[in-house]
Amino acid sequence: MGGARFINFIKPLSSLLPEVEGPKTHLELVEKLGWMAGCVVVYQILSIIPVYGAEKTDTLDPINNFRVLDGSSASGLMITGLAPIYLSSFLLQILASKKKIAVNFNLIIDRVLFQNAQKVVSALLYLILAVTYVSSGYYGSFSDLGIFRFIMLILQIFLPGIVCIYLCEIIEKGHGLGSGPVLLLGSHILGNIMWDVLSLHRYPVNESGDSQYQGALVGFAFNLFSFKNKFSSLRSILFRSEGLSFVQFLVCIAVFATFMYTLNIRIDVPIRSSRVRGVRQNFPLKLLYTSVIPLIYFYSILSHLLVFAYALYSLCPNSLITRLLVQYSPIDTFAEHKLQLVGGLVYFLYPPLGLSEALLHPVHTVIYTITLICITIYFSLLWMNATAGGPRDVLLFFKENQLVIAGYREATMLKELEKIIPIAAKLSAFFVSILSVIAGIFASTFGVGVLIASALVYASFEMIVGANTSLGNGN
Repeated sequence: MGGARFINFIKPLSSLLPEVEGPKTHLELVEKLGWMAGCVVVYQILSIIPVYGAEKTDTLDPINNFRVLDGSSASGLMITGLAPIYLSSFLLQILASKKKIAVNFNLIIDRVLFQNAQKVVSALLYLILAVTYVSSGYYGSFSDLGIFRFIMLILQIFLPGIVCIYLCEIIEKGHGLGSGPVLLLGSHILGNIMWDVLSLHRYPVNESGDSQYQGALVGFAFNLFSFKNKFSSLRSILFRSEGLSFVQFLVCIAVFATFMYTLNIRIDVPIRSSRVRGVRQNFPLKLLYTSVIPLIYFYSILSHLLVFAYALYSLCPNSLITRLLVQYSPIDTFAEHKLQLVGGLVYFLYPPLGLSEALLHPVHTVIYTITLICITIYFSLLWMNATAGGPRDVLLFFKENQLVIAGYREATMLKELEKIIPIAAKLSAFFVSILSVIAGIFASTFGVGVLIASALVYASFEMIVGANTSLGNGN
């Protein structure tokens, strides 16, 4: 009854967010790709348009490098990123799978109400983040801004979040392919990485006026061929800390290769037809059963925590609760302008970014790694059951297709599936967590970004190839 009341409660609120209609005519693959490209362009534009009316433009960024992982922009309208969309999707999917929300996905009306509920929760999270950012003094104090600019700033941050919700819905309603949040986050991470690899922008590194190329590959090539003192010039680009270094670029390539290789590792479960003898085939069970999804949901929660922690720090910097939850140290140099997390409970949820940080703070590294593994394994099991990937769901698929596991009776198949599928989900979360920690230590958020982007781009690529194959078959 509580779940039914929740759905009915959402229904009037969802009228505030009109539904996107699906295409009325069949769209060719090229047209769908065009819609997807258009959504990405709109999202990128929102990320670079500055916030108008801010009193302060030099505020030290509390999230800094982590923004590459949550789809946000420190100075643009998309400062809230994509974390609210991911978090609302995760929460409602889990609640529905646990029967905390009464939803019958076989009914069209329930599916529509559930999708509308996700939109409403996403919008509420965007509003909360917008109010939190402006209230924290990120754009200036309330006394400096005044009530008009205060409200105007909230609307500027909140409304792009609503636009993102609709960009995702446009893709998922049939105008595009696959998942909207996956496409937007993948494009955001990929765009940031390409910028840090190939950018021709130069930034100052010291008071003498020396500058360095933003792009690691461009900087390496320039320093290699432009200076007589090769050792000194190359060292500055090989091991720099204020941006993507060339060594980190090589680590990113290694992370990409490792993940893509592991992505294709699978266990073949032999199955046969229960009606036709002699017909055997394999049911592929991927080692990365839940891919990077648990990691993304962990980061979406962490993204919200970082914003709330910064607001608490800004409003009550000396309170006992603030010191227990979060402690910052400002870094304001020619090359870096950020607030560095150095203590508090939130600090132990934040990844160690850099080899020196991991070695100098081993307790933080160990606690974070253990916490990440435990949380992602738990999320992986939740997501497995929430998305019809659990043992009972696979067994139902077998029964509907009149399949049985070779060597097992129909009555004993569930026990076998309950052994292998949860293990696959746990191994998936464990491997992705360990790889993300290693990537973060040796390549900062660039390495973690490559890990996530590899999975998201590969998922989109599979969707495009599948759609192209269907069109080629006349379906």
